[in-house]
Amino acid sequence: MSITLGQGYSRLDRTVGRGSRRRWRAAAGWGVVIALAGGCASAEPVSPPVDSIAQGAPGAPGSAADHPSAWFGPAPGNPFLLDVSGAPVDPASADQMATLRSQLAANHGLAIINTSEFTVSYAVAPPGTPTYRVGFEDCQRKGYRPAGLYDGPRYFEEVPIPAGALPAQGTDKHLAIWSPHTRRLWEFWVMKRGADRSWTACWGGRIDDPSRSGGAFPVPYGASASGLSAVGTMITVDEARRGRIEHAVGLHLTAIAVPGRTLAPATRSDGTDASPAAIPMGARLRLDPQLDVATLPITPLAKAVARAAQRYGFIVTETSGRVSLPIETGPRGGPGDASANPWTEVLGDVPDYLQLKGFPWDAVRVVQARQTPATDEEP
Repeated sequence: MSITLGQGYSRLDRTVGRGSRRRWRAAAGWGVVIALAGGCASAEPVSPPVDSIAQGAPGAPGSAADHPSAWFGPAPGNPFLLDVSGAPVDPASADQMATLRSQLAANHGLAIINTSEFTVSYAVAPPGTPTYRVGFEDCQRKGYRPAGLYDGPRYFEEVPIPAGALPAQGTDKHLAIWSPHTRRLWEFWVMKRGADRSWTACWGGRIDDPSRSGGAFPVPYGASASGLSAVGTMITVDEARRGRIEHAVGLHLTAIAVPGRTLAPATRSDGTDASPAAIPMGARLRLDPQLDVATLPITPLAKAVARAAQRYGFIVTETSGRVSLPIETGPRGGPGDASANPWTEVLGDVPDYLQLKGFPWDAVRVVQARQTPATDEEP
């Protein structure tokens, strides 16, 4: 049932999740080894527990270094901090921006954020955090256990999960774990904790030293459809509060070009749009750097996004039910528990789905990027 919220919008317009039947195709150079046994979750931590947890607090508050994008090192190796203000406009920009405008038109001309579901949840694991064996839940009905989860790199083994860590609400149930002392980053998709306190996930992966990763997980691992780290392009509560975003912002589209047209820094795609004007996974879009953002009649958050888009741009990272931007998870209680959601205070009287109303999409262009070869293989 749709609940009317005024001005012709409804809660149905806020749906941004991908569901649990996602398929993607990845860049060449990897293979999958089939194992017969299913993954088993560890109900108890492998290592002794500690009492401390740092939830969504990677660095010094109020500085650029407090955002996870800083974990990936300096530009140009870090795609999230690359300055694209002077990058040339792609020759296909006009056609691709017409595609984006048609996607926006399907939702009253809006791109949205959703502060209650389909967000990006992450926690920081200090030394001594208990480690778990994350069980493999075959929600995509692969029919086998993919290689690398419990053999080789063992991405689902010895995962440090703080006691207070919570996957994001919604069907995607994203959860990222950052271990500063080991410089390891885990991201999981459809992450769940069972009644016996064990953890399971449908997919995920680990980056050993993000500063050497180019922003992406080893193919075909990770939690995003693009292979890129989800935390690298999310907007955090602290960024919204201070009105400054100093990294590229993820852009989720309702339709994305087929995998053979994937662009770096993305390494894979779940896109199905074969039309010539389809926007590729990994495409980077930039707001006109000459636009005077201060004069725009938009919200403070939209202005922060606009300034970031002028310098760092948007990176297409996901397929979604609506054109949307990824944000840090807010809810810490149950669904509808506004008191547990810090976004309620930060965004003020403007609902989350109207925060980007009036954003100057007509002044956005696609900038040139290097294409990444892709295959038809799937994890």
